[in-house]
Amino acid sequence: IILPSYGESATQGFGLLGGGYYYGGNQYFDAKLTGDIYTEGNYKIDLGSRYRDIYKYSGNFLLSYAKNQNGIAESPGYSVQPNYSLSWSHAQDVKANPGTSFSASVNAATPSYFTKNSYDLSQITSQTMNSSINFSRQFQNTPFNLSISMANSENFQTKAFTFDLPDATLTMNRINPFKNKSETKKHWYDEINVTYSMKLVNHLA
Repeated sequence: IILPSYGESATQGFGLLGGGYYYGGNQYFDAKLTGDIYTEGNYKIDLGSRYRDIYKYSGNFLLSYAKNQNGIAESPGYSVQPNYSLSWSHAQDVKANPGTSFSASVNAATPSYFTKNSYDLSQITSQTMNSSINFSRQFQNTPFNLSISMANSENFQTKAFTFDLPDATLTMNRINPFKNKSETKKHWYDEINVTYSMKLVNHLA
């Protein structure tokens, strides 16, 4: 059991903050469910978890939901606004699959989530939120390498979204196609080398 702390907000009233429950799970993951509740009716619920499989992957996620009231009940400008926030971070261990890597940093939120529910000045003043997912593969016993990524950006001020999906690059390392490794005699064409690169970008705004 996680005992809450006491707090006060000029707009939300008195509140109990951060109370909830921690679940130890096992050697692979744990989880925590906490919440804030205020006398004016606002509340926030956070569900977070950390996970790890040694030599394979590790990561964490946090999902938050909040109900925020604007104004005083029964006043002309009164309204109830739901807000959410999601963050997910994942990394593959380099030993899990040699030649292949995968990582993710995903962040999303409603435009007013941080201004209504955060005490972190950098989060409150931030106008953008970015996410990215990356995958790369080095093909064994070949000169080819492939990388694919996805990225998006959310602007809270303009409410604009941009996506780069997919952003793919295929490269071929430098090779000498006419060189015969079994011959000791050098030829002029042995020095001819070839490399290749191809890039595909799809941008949506």
